[in-house]
Amino acid sequence: MNVFLILTGCGFEPLYAPSSNFQENSSQSILSKIRINLITDRKGQLLRNHLISLMTPLGQPKKPLYVLDVTVTESSLALGILKDATFSKSQMTYTADFKLKDATTGKILMKKASYVTSDYNIITNSEFATVISAQSAKDRSMIQLAQQIARELATFFFEEKSNNSEELAS
Repeated sequence: MNVFLILTGCGFEPLYAPSSNFQENSSQSILSKIRINLITDRKGQLLRNHLISLMTPLGQPKKPLYVLDVTVTESSLALGILKDATFSKSQMTYTADFKLKDATTGKILMKKASYVTSDYNIITNSEFATVISAQSAKDRSMIQLAQQIARELATFFFEEKSNNSEELAS
């Protein structure tokens, strides 16, 4: 309990937790004003769905202040090479390049990239198990990417708010 009081005194603000005093400039309030554009292919759909559930759980904003564009790329690496020249593990790296733009001017406010690496086992006698293992790794990766992007955006807005407060104070 004492730790919570110390954290609230220093300006600690949970990223995803709704507060009883939902302020207009709280992280969740600002994130909910971002329209998340469509992302191509299946992994992009998964990522977008996770971003929506994290940032705009009540639905996309009707009049967004910001627009988020994301592209996802995938690369793979064979690991665990066996004596018969097959491999027993695959490593996937997913990279999300994202841009936050002002909805009215189109000006790019932030441009970053996040990446996640995950691996899965190749089961030589069961192609179905390998496919399920790969899909599970992809799903976990898209969740992690969505969390990273949401944190980056919340940090950006927090820093902007801090910079604006410092400018007003001087």
